[in-house]
Amino acid sequence: MSLKLLLVFLTSFLYINAQIEFPVHRNGDLVFPVTKSFTNDFYSSHYGNHFFDFFTGEFPIVESSSGVSLLREFKLHKDYVVALSFYPNDNLLATASKDGTVKIIDVETGSILNTLNHSGEVWDVSFDFSGSTLLTVSDDNKINLWDVPKGKLKFSLEGHDQTIFNARFNAQGSKVISSSADGSAKVWDLNKKKCICSLKHNLKANMVFSSVFHPKKDYWVCTSSMDGVIRAWDVLELDEPKLIKSFNVGDNETIFPSVIYSLEFDSKGEKLLSCASDETTSMWDFNRGELIYTVTGHDGAVWTSVFDSSGKNFVTASWDGCAKVWDVSLGKEIYTVGGHSGSVTSALFDLEGKRLFTSSWDETIKCWSLSS
Repeated sequence: MSLKLLLVFLTSFLYINAQIEFPVHRNGDLVFPVTKSFTNDFYSSHYGNHFFDFFTGEFPIVESSSGVSLLREFKLHKDYVVALSFYPNDNLLATASKDGTVKIIDVETGSILNTLNHSGEVWDVSFDFSGSTLLTVSDDNKINLWDVPKGKLKFSLEGHDQTIFNARFNAQGSKVISSSADGSAKVWDLNKKKCICSLKHNLKANMVFSSVFHPKKDYWVCTSSMDGVIRAWDVLELDEPKLIKSFNVGDNETIFPSVIYSLEFDSKGEKLLSCASDETTSMWDFNRGELIYTVTGHDGAVWTSVFDSSGKNFVTASWDGCAKVWDVSLGKEIYTVGGHSGSVTSALFDLEGKRLFTSSWDETIKCWSLSS
């Protein structure tokens, strides 16, 4: 997550809670609250106590646990690396950065196959199931669809009014769902190249940070937002989407509710992961609408969480400068993956689950070996 997203988050939150007034200190493009009580409350409730110095940019480096070894480091970008997507069949890794570029690399050779340029900071990147199409989103409010072999733009989807944080394909690669700071999630038909359904969220929800299709029934989608609520929708009737269930994370009535940054289904659509600003990751039974467990261990907001291909493990990436690998059935930590000198923004497994890729504010991508 870039400094700009943090700024958007702060200013949006103050808009909702307009009664809070305080002077600011300006440093570059980030506005810092200087009222001590507000800063402590906001920082501790959203970013933890793993002390990052806003003014020097320094992060303490977390050591990796036993069984984790660094295989390779990639330095491809000139600014924060904020998202990753891996296509295992061709060993392709796509990396998205605040520098306005996406790189597609061969992880075996380290060679850059294509560089995709954007007019703004890139927030998310994702391959479709075939690996032939890549989607990217940025703060130019567009969803771009790229021809991977050619490295050429196929077309763009436009309709959001503000920055798009996240977008994902459905299992067939025929639709995309996107999440935006404009308070909506949108479903897009790629054949028609247009929005076919818009999911509006209330004022308290404000920004929508994440949205995903159910892997088995793509007329079911889930969204997450600033109000600490996960919403599951039935979009079969495109003109009248129905809210079918909701999951509450933490105490939503506090002045600083838990913000849900990311959602991820397992391959069967039975389990749903959510990660939040309160340093937790929750595992949900989607069908029953019940919490299975919540894991703690990070010392800061958890940005993303994803399952491995077997569904036996999942990984979390956090503000605290590390990723953690967890056992799905037990909810127990297996590994801590450190080594970065900045917030870890994304983490994902290779197909066999023996390698892990991490990206960070330190402008690097690292490839790690995980022992059995």
